[in-house]
Amino acid sequence: MDNNTKALIIGGIVAVLLVGGLWVLSNTELFSGTENPSQNNGTILQNNKEKGTLVLSITDAAVDMGTISAVSMTIDKVYVHSKAQGWVTVLKAPQSFSLLTLKSSGRAALLAKIDIAADTYDQAWLHISNVTITEAGKVKEALLPSNDFKMEGSIKVENNTNSIAKFDILADQSIHKTSKGEFVFAPVIKFESRINATISFDSNNFVTISDGNLVSSTTAGMNVDGQVKTNFQLDPKKELEIKNGVIEIK
Repeated sequence: MDNNTKALIIGGIVAVLLVGGLWVLSNTELFSGTENPSQNNGTILQNNKEKGTLVLSITDAAVDMGTISAVSMTIDKVYVHSKAQGWVTVLKAPQSFSLLTLKSSGRAALLAKIDIAADTYDQAWLHISNVTITEAGKVKEALLPSNDFKMEGSIKVENNTNSIAKFDILADQSIHKTSKGEFVFAPVIKFESRINATISFDSNNFVTISDGNLVSSTTAGMNVDGQVKTNFQLDPKKELEIKNGVIEIK
């Protein structure tokens, strides 16, 4: 199975990271979280709670970007938040995606699949550990304003149902270049969630989603300070520079 296409299904929720459109299935344990997920004690959610299935998918609807031939992103942690449970870990192992491969395929990659407590989750948190960009045959590591992308978005999970959360990474709106040829990746992500979805996987673990009731749809972007704002995109006309590892607007 290609490591560039992965997805996560969470108890009652299917979370799909759509990056270039590939899906890969990965099983993972679901752990309860605290306000600081890094301090999660690994306690498994109680078995007596009603659960549903959550699927996370990644895709990329980016347009042509000239001399850029590849964009690779690694996500090593994903959390969802509810008022009742706090932060819940849904992914704790690195998953890598080729965004432009997903784009050209027009399909979605399965990031994870897991059973999760029936609840209403109001935020999602992606930890992006690395982004590399290949331009004119040379691979360069892009600098992110922050590795943590935390956005608002409702995910509803009901007992014995499938829910899907889709993260569409808009690479063409996220990539910026300094006058020195350095790359900045300020993520712009379109989020959509549905409940009671029909989900199928083919022999290559590509995911097809149909039906389902729309719960939430929103787009958010990151500024140079690492803050995530709804309906935001870093102005492509702004000239950026990197000083001592810090991104600044000239």
